[in-house]
Amino acid sequence: MTPVQVNPSITANYDFKGVQAVERVYIGNSANIWSVLLEEQRYLDYNTEIGTYAFTFRTDPATYPEALNSGNIITATSTDGANTWDNTWMMQTEYACRYPSVVIYNPEGNTDPDEAYIVSCGPNSNDGWHENFRATSKVNGDDLVQEVIPVDPNWSGSQMLRNGL
Repeated sequence: MTPVQVNPSITANYDFKGVQAVERVYIGNSANIWSVLLEEQRYLDYNTEIGTYAFTFRTDPATYPEALNSGNIITATSTDGANTWDNTWMMQTEYACRYPSVVIYNPEGNTDPDEAYIVSCGPNSNDGWHENFRATSKVNGDDLVQEVIPVDPNWSGSQMLRNGL
């Protein structure tokens, strides 16, 4: 068999669409790529009701001197179309937090981004996978609550809180 379709002819002076440069906007800096590990993680979220983005990642102590280790977790939020980002320290502890996920929780009827919440969770890696972290904060950084939750040693499945948030 031979193809019956004629190959298209593309000239060198063709004006392709979408080849303009994309302006980069700084969000944050992680010590390595391991903030994002699995497609089931939700490391980026957007809430249409309040026009707010949230992106969560592990910190880089070289960039953030206040970080106690590369397992501290920041959630950066933007309320202006992702042009500028503000940091909220979700976990700034001695725990080696890993693979964070994040969602924005907006109470029913709320239209003020500062009154919405960001929720982050993931596993801790201190001598194995024996704990998870959960943290909540208002988008503006107020009312931060941090929890470290031990896993159940009698349960045989994975207990890493990083998926399905």
